[in-house]
Parts: sequence; structure tokens; C-alpha cells
Amino acid sequence: MRWGHIQLDELVGKVRRWGRRVWVWVAQDVKTKAWLAWWVGRRKQVDAHRLIHRVKAVQAEDHVPAYSSDGLNQYFYGLTAHYGQWVEEEGRRKPVWQVLPELLYGQLRKRKRGYRLKHVYTKMLCGARAVAYTERSLRRRIAMAAAYYNYCRTHQSLRVEMGAGRYRGRTPTMALGGDGTLLECVGIPDSSGVLSGGPQPAGSVWIPGR
Repeated sequence: MRWGHIQLDELVGKVRRWGRRVWVWVAQDVKTKAWLAWWVGRRKQVDAHRLIHRVKAVQAEDHVPAYSSDGLNQYFYGLTAHYGQWVEEEGRRKPVWQVLPELLYGQLRKRKRGYRLKHVYTKMLCGARAVAYTERSLRRRIAMAAAYYNYCRTHQSLRVEMGAGRYRGRTPTMALGGDGTLLECVGIPDSSGVLSGGPQPAGSVWIPGR
């Protein structure tokens, strides 16, 4: 199989029976949102290697997709270990491991102060070709998450009492004086900015009838 852009991420949960936290490592195709591979373990380098190894096993041998992830360093070492080759260099007794120039890998990094998110930025770690493509994809995902947070997701702290023990959920937009319509999120733009409703500008949200 050949995928153009693969998103790497990890989720954490606590298993009562084991009495410790467990990390679920996931590789997802950005365009179709399909899970290509996953691994359950700790948050260590060996776990990142196992995820990348599983992803590479379901791809065509001659294909190198673009990768993106958060700022976890284990992804970088896992990718560079799997996408490279030994090269004989003049003056060296042993061959040197060289990362493939086709490998494209970018990170979406977050800076926090305490529990507050202060800044988000992107950084390319591997590859110089089509850098704008990967960064645009990351920015679209952030724009879509912001739109969902403001227009689609109701917040318990913003709910309004309706009487008889009933409450009405509100989104941040409704709390700011919007028309009171709860919008439906229909998808996340792919690398070309297209949603299920048709072509859209980069970072926009397609909403029926608007």
C-alpha cells in the first residue's frame, strides 16, 4: 500500500488491573483517517520502534510517505532507524548509517506554562522537499480543531438552566451571543483542503446550508 501522509500519535490510559499507565501508539492515514498500525506498551524508545516497524510492514518497500507527529523525540529516532541505509564513506573503517533523503517528517510542537497552552508551532526534522505541504496539513488540523471547539462542542461550564432540573448546552460561540444554532462538524480537510461537502479554502469548515 502507498499512503501520502501518516500521522503518528500516542494516547495514555490507566489500567486498574495492572496498576499502571499504558500507552497506545497509533499510526493514522491523514486522508482516510484509517488506523494503519498500533502498539500497546510504555512510553519508551522500543515502543516507538515497534510502531514504526508495523507501519513499514504494511507499505510498499519502495515507498516513503510523509510523517507528522507531536514533539515526542522517540518518533524521530524510530523513523530515522527504519528509513535509511548503510553507506561506505572514504576514510572510515565501518559503514555509516544515512537517512534516506526522501523521508519527510514534521512535528507539531506545543509550549505550555503550567496547564495553559501558550504557543503552537511546526518544525521540519527530516527532508527539504514539499515542506510547505506537511506544514499546511498540520495547520489545517489545528484550524479544524479550533472550529470544532468554538462552534460544535458544548461546554458544561457554559450550560444554561432551563428549569425542572434540565440544562441546555452551549458552545463558546453561543455564549458570545451567537444565533443559538449548534453546528455539526462534518470532517477534517485532507492535504488538498477538500471536505465531504466539496472543495474548501484551507482551514475552513464546511457546514450545510451556510
